Amino acid sequence: MNKPKLISDTELEAITKTTYVTTKTIDNPDNLKDQKVWLFSGTKDTEVYQGVMDKVQGYYKHYGADIKYVNDLAAEHAFPTDLKRNTNACDYLGDPYINNCNFDGVGDMWKHIIPK
Repeated sequence: MNKPKLISDTELEAITKTTYVTTKTIDNPDNLKDQKVWLFSGTKDTEVYQGVMDKVQGYYKHYGADIKYVNDLAAEHAFPTDLKRNTNACDYLGDPYINNCNFDGVGDMWKHIIPK
């Protein structure tokens, strides 16, 4: 999760296709086309580097998913919220991994996944 240069987009796509064709243990990746995907990566995440999430974005993009990628908050490895009570600072790493980043991550995700 901290070495994005070791991740090969083309290899992942080939493995996905081979797995679907030979074993049918995954759904057809062509079904990802136009599916809503919400991704988040904090600029201060020390657990899953943004370069890794960039690769995830590229993977979904390859299959034509409708992606919203939030990657501009100075957040550690946590879910961002705008709650003021019982949350950690945005750049804090630790339980409960819900941090006050003055950003409603859940609301933003739902607005993308289930539009009006």
